[in-house]
Amino acid sequence: MFRRLLVAFDGSVHARRALEEAIDLARPNGGTLTVMTVAPQPSVWAFSGYDVPVSVDPRDEQVLDEYRRILDRAVATVPPDLDVTRILIRGSAGPAIADEANAGGHDPS
Repeated sequence: MFRRLLVAFDGSVHARRALEEAIDLARPNGGTLTVMTVAPQPSVWAFSGYDVPVSVDPRDEQVLDEYRRILDRAVATVPPDLDVTRILIRGSAGPAIADEANAGGHDPS
């Protein structure tokens, strides 16, 4: 029985199908979903006078906004009777997903 499911979502047909399957698994068991989207790390960074990273490429913020919309659309498909947590992070998708799967208390597949 699966109760805490992690779904990595990138907007692809396969990701949509995985989310549908996760919903089908979680509903009868009163489970919860975590839907995760990983935006690519910005390629160009500069430092402000306060040593805080600041993107120098305005497209980076546009990319992050697009991934946020992808995540929002995915979460909007989850029935209201299921608890869902959303995660949007930047980085390399494979390691980020593996880190969350290992550390987030999700059921093993």
